[in-house]
Amino acid sequence: MKKLILVLTAFAFVNLSNAQQKNSKKEFNPETKATKEVNKLADSISITPTQKESLHGVFVEFFTTVQQVKGKDEKNKADALTLKEAKKTRDDKVKSILNDEKKFAKYQSMMAEKKANRKNKVKEKKEGKKGAFNAEKHASALAERQVNKISSSIALTQTQQDSLTSIFTERNIARIHFKQNQNKTEEDKTNFRTYMASCEKRIQNSFVSAEQYAQYKDLKKQRMEEFRNKRNPSNNNDEQENGK
Repeated sequence: MKKLILVLTAFAFVNLSNAQQKNSKKEFNPETKATKEVNKLADSISITPTQKESLHGVFVEFFTTVQQVKGKDEKNKADALTLKEAKKTRDDKVKSILNDEKKFAKYQSMMAEKKANRKNKVKEKKEGKKGAFNAEKHASALAERQVNKISSSIALTQTQQDSLTSIFTERNIARIHFKQNQNKTEEDKTNFRTYMASCEKRIQNSFVSAEQYAQYKDLKKQRMEEFRNKRNPSNNNDEQENGK
């Protein structure tokens, strides 16, 4: 009997330890989150040690606010506003620290991708399906098709193809996120247009000459016309009638 009690006690202790370990893994730590975020950013763009240190401070401040909101038993609209303001403050400071439009555009892309992935995980959890829509995979697959279509008409180097695929993937993710946002504000729309413009500038820089970029623009215009014709077949009929 004593042995049975000892075994049950040991078993309970092991379960308690495992539960504590799981809880410790889920513990929200601003310092850890900030370090992970800055390291991820540093893997994508070139930043100096001083910039990295400053960025770490900005993210610690942001995640501390997130921790305070998450720790509340009851949340309200004021908490949502607090997080929105915290994100804006974070982004403004990051932009100031990076002091480079291209690097900041890369940062925005990273944030958009992160948000899209987070929303997708929530959606998967709600639907309870492993094969739920994956924004990143969809955006990447679409980007490859887009670049393949361009390279079939324009002679591109492998470096150009890789660069365009990366930019298109980021742009597609941002578009998916923007489309999924059912509560768009004017600020969201302005930020989206600004980001799309920055992507277009990066695309232009990926081409070796103005002529090559002009070819891309012509292909883009042709693709848009084909898309409109598919959506409105009557346009083709009208053009044929007018051509008679």
